[in-house]
Amino acid sequence: MKILSKAISIIAIMCVFFSVFAHASTKSTTPMNPWKYAKKTDKLSYTKIIRTKKGITYTLQTAPKSTIKVLRKNKVIKKCYAKKKTKKLFIKNSLIKMKKGKLVFIQKQKNKKVSKSKLPVIKIGEAIKVSR
Repeated sequence: MKILSKAISIIAIMCVFFSVFAHASTKSTTPMNPWKYAKKTDKLSYTKIIRTKKGITYTLQTAPKSTIKVLRKNKVIKKCYAKKKTKKLFIKNSLIKMKKGKLVFIQKQKNKKVSKSKLPVIKIGEAIKVSR
């Protein structure tokens, strides 16, 4: 009886050893992070900036079907959705509260990485137009 129990315990230990050894020899695959390999969203750029007494208007070249957020001091002041390649965006002077500097525009598209752009804030009465 003692010999039989010792034989069973030795067989059990050998089975555990071989299963651990077999598992260690196979390579385990780790899942990849999809955001690490996702495509970048096209960079946001402007074609025209006009500032009046009421606010500032940005005419933007965007990626179609994207969401655009405007940040001032890391706080969202405006959020909109761009259906086409161009988007006119009006921001009130009360939201901007600055005469010069830059606003951060964040553009996000589904299943793509986020793109950030810093666009200038101009003085009242000025206009900037980019010729292409």
